[in-house]
Amino acid sequence: MQKFTTILMSLGLSLCLSAQAFAQGMNKVAARKSGAETTWKYLGKGTMIDGWVVPGLAPSIGEELNPADYAFSVEVYESTETAHVYKLASPWTSSSFPFLDKNENKEAHDLVIDASKPEFVRVEPQVSGFVNVDKTRANFSDPFYIGNAGCYFNEEEGYSESEIIQYNYNSTLKDGVITIVSPRFGKAAKGATYGYNWQGEYSTVITLPTEQPAEQWKSAGKASFTDGFLSPGFSSNTDDYTWTVDVEESTTTAGLYRLVNPYSATGCPLVSKNLDNTPAYVRIDASDPDIVVIQPQYTGFKAVQSNETINFYIGNDAGIYVADGISKADLKASSSFASKIDKMENGVITIKKPLFGKNATSEFGYEWTDADGQAITVAAIIQFQTPSSIDTVVTDDNAKAEYYNLQGIRIANPQKGGIYIVKKGAKASKIVM
Repeated sequence: MQKFTTILMSLGLSLCLSAQAFAQGMNKVAARKSGAETTWKYLGKGTMIDGWVVPGLAPSIGEELNPADYAFSVEVYESTETAHVYKLASPWTSSSFPFLDKNENKEAHDLVIDASKPEFVRVEPQVSGFVNVDKTRANFSDPFYIGNAGCYFNEEEGYSESEIIQYNYNSTLKDGVITIVSPRFGKAAKGATYGYNWQGEYSTVITLPTEQPAEQWKSAGKASFTDGFLSPGFSSNTDDYTWTVDVEESTTTAGLYRLVNPYSATGCPLVSKNLDNTPAYVRIDASDPDIVVIQPQYTGFKAVQSNETINFYIGNDAGIYVADGISKADLKASSSFASKIDKMENGVITIKKPLFGKNATSEFGYEWTDADGQAITVAAIIQFQTPSSIDTVVTDDNAKAEYYNLQGIRIANPQKGGIYIVKKGAKASKIVM
């Protein structure tokens, strides 16, 4: 085995990223429960090629086994709170592990892999649950910590994610396969006794179970999206806060929607600041219109804010509580929570106090603040477009007229000569001012 403490002796690399931010800061106004446990859903059985333990199980010291010759099945779970955070059910104590007889430990130790950023998968140092019965192999004695090179170089040596990616030490998730480049191990979670890897530079490769068709989606058309979550942190011009997004609805749960690539959509003013071009969805549970739930989730928006590169997560108050195991019924019954409930009314979802964060757990629950520390609160509004209503019959001539452009965006001051959709009561029609 070997240990490298630097990617290169001299990187000679300079990375300059910048973004002009309007908001002067961020203030944490809500939080996940302290010590809240992650809940998991079962995905099925996947396949694991183990670059952590198997190479060191050759009969003779100094030799290494090729783990590709000893693939085995593992049970895979996914976090219900954060997409692409996976748990492998105690791989080295499962009956499918081909060297189970060499593991002295019988207690389960699950392996957690954070692939929420597919281009930079993280395996934080954690106890593997493998203890070699052969005590001449000191490096396999209890505890035996494992992790990956990305986390090791980032946390132990201070390299940035972009530097690690440039030199191909990043682990990835692509097409349902997690590839752990240069798996790391040691006797502790950090320090001098951690960070070793095998001479053969074997990767750990985990093929996830084939996605089950439990959640299918259909087009729900387009919606006007007024972004109160992130836009206030990047622009003072409220005209930049609204654009059109594609919307899908679950085929199994009516009222469960997702916004398709909202922060890389055509017309989104934040596109130029977005460093992430991978597909992303924002799930919105309006199956009960009287309490809309947006659990903390990654948006697909990665940007520089106050000299820090952040993967932005968004959600609402109800989403925080639901993610922590509180039911929607209990929230609706709570008088103290009544003012925080967001609703969907007449085809419009309104989030009164949008929240954001750097992850879905400990660093979630922020709102933007100005130079004086005062909250910048802009409601997030998703207004579904209903083209079929254009041809309905006037039934309420006395109703207040509402004007929309042809993209479905509400217009406060329609201009002469413009083409608009005017809605009065239950009727909508196309007009030229």
